[in-house]
Amino acid sequence: MVNDAPHHNSPAAGGQPSPVPAAIPSAVDLSSLAKAISQAAEAVVITGPDARIQYVNAAFEKITGYAAAEVMGENPRVLKSGQHDAAFYQNLWACLRAGQTWRGRFVNRRKDASIYEEDSSISPVFDEQGQLIHFVAVKRDITWEREIEKRALQTQKMEAVGRLAGSMAHDFNNLLTAITGFASMALQGLPPNSEAQDDIEQILGASRRAANLTRKLLTFSRRQVAQERVLNINDAVTETALLLRPLLGASIELVLLPDENAGMVWADPAELSQALLNLATNAKDAMPAGGKLTIATSRQVLAPDPRHPAAEELVGPCVLLSVRDTGCGMTSEVKEHLFEPFFTTKGKSTGTGLGLATVYGIVKQAGGIIRVHSEPGKGTTFDVYLPQTSVVPQAVAEPAAPAAPAAQEVLEGHETILLAEDEPALLHLAARILRRNGYTVLEAGNGEEALRLFRKHQGRVDLLVTDVIMPMLGGMELAIELRLMQPNLGILFISGYTDELFVSSADLRVGTFFLQKPFTQQILLRSLRQALDATRNAAP
Repeated sequence: MVNDAPHHNSPAAGGQPSPVPAAIPSAVDLSSLAKAISQAAEAVVITGPDARIQYVNAAFEKITGYAAAEVMGENPRVLKSGQHDAAFYQNLWACLRAGQTWRGRFVNRRKDASIYEEDSSISPVFDEQGQLIHFVAVKRDITWEREIEKRALQTQKMEAVGRLAGSMAHDFNNLLTAITGFASMALQGLPPNSEAQDDIEQILGASRRAANLTRKLLTFSRRQVAQERVLNINDAVTETALLLRPLLGASIELVLLPDENAGMVWADPAELSQALLNLATNAKDAMPAGGKLTIATSRQVLAPDPRHPAAEELVGPCVLLSVRDTGCGMTSEVKEHLFEPFFTTKGKSTGTGLGLATVYGIVKQAGGIIRVHSEPGKGTTFDVYLPQTSVVPQAVAEPAAPAAPAAQEVLEGHETILLAEDEPALLHLAARILRRNGYTVLEAGNGEEALRLFRKHQGRVDLLVTDVIMPMLGGMELAIELRLMQPNLGILFISGYTDELFVSSADLRVGTFFLQKPFTQQILLRSLRQALDATRNAAP
């Protein structure tokens, strides 16, 4: 009840005693009242004025693990967890000494040392003369409710971080496209054996590494293109294990425990392999002196669990991919931030903090959930649950013989391009590339400006090249407006996100193409030529 109660008597000194309750109605005798209290769902504790326990009901025994005989005559501090400071108990006792009911929340410790939370109300009881004779506490275990609340908040936080990560990646992709594009054009303009050639190649190499980071951020936010197909989970584990053995080294034993009845999943095999590699790398870092890494698969049927919010829970036939290490484990504080981008417990010079964030994004994109079980000194287990599919994968055909070299690719043209892009550097870069290759370019810094240019040059625009996310009028809305005026207009969307986010209108899919940032000069010209030629061939 009162976990830090004083040993001496504690009358309601200095305060007015609570009114003496009215007599119990005759319809409820003392025996019935005792049965009601003993069978109540909430724990009931009655102490004497010295705060020593005189009565506990069955709910108390169930919640705390203590039998009634074990706590009789004891102070409720036997439940003390150590998570409340002295000020907490001082405020509690000040309230009770004033003759008032205290209401609050305890973090207590059960007999088996596990922690639980409870909402509690503690009331002083006075006799007819106003003398303190008892304290009565009614306590409700809210551990499950708090767990559900924490998981819901964690899910909301991860969604918010995902949206932030996706926005960061989109803006960063704009900058990377401009950096890569201008560096490539500068490299092409250099005379042979120029001293600046190596410098520019270093810039391009750094840009490619930065683009890889943005892809990880987009994977975390589930805005990365996935090449999903039906695959056997055991085949994916076996293939990835070939990469894991040299990665782990001789000091770590790799054990595979595949269940032949685990089943099929719908996932991107490259991303699933990446997730396994990231989990294995995390396990390796947790076992610097060596240990064992176990990867197991099995078939599971998940039932609804009240401890998990419905939005997070996966229900029904699943494939469980379990990755278990014998490493140092982690604290509950670390687990709370485990999948956040850039969170890491490693040194500043080691890792980016995106490995487990990428795993989280891959699992969520595949429709799965991931749970972590870990304690300091007891290793860590990552359990990945993926929805099971009953579709049997078709046999993969043998690769065809390499085709004969194609004729020289023609990327130049003479058509008129309406270019809409709100990033000035990227607008300038794309316009320069297109004009260098013979195209006429109408430049617009936003959708509304592009709409005005189209009306001014109506009938002369062959292709709209537009960013998807722009202020005032976005690329999707712009494309719909222009198609109303010119139904056969070709459209090339460019974005730092993926095509699945916006090309949802059936009216736009015909003659609609997509190019993801960052892109090179060659890829831009090739995509442009493809869109123009396809639009021309589709014209009546």
